[in-house]
Amino acid sequence: MDTKSEIQILMGRMARSSRADEKHRVLELIDKLPHEEKAFGLIQKSRTLLYLNRIKESLTVAKDAIEECK
Repeated sequence: MDTKSEIQILMGRMARSSRADEKHRVLELIDKLPHEEKAFGLIQKSRTLLYLNRIKESLTVAKDAIEECK
């Protein structure tokens, strides 16, 4: 399974679960994404940080994602 697919599966589970290990796994996988997937990774990182109640960090990463998409 490729990294992007694994992130998508974990993000789907994350919405229904409180398992912190999956959240931290997503953060690890995001670092392994190729540069072409940077915007996708930043968006998923922002969502994951929200799930971890790291709101300020999440907003900063969301801004980075917006800039990457421009």
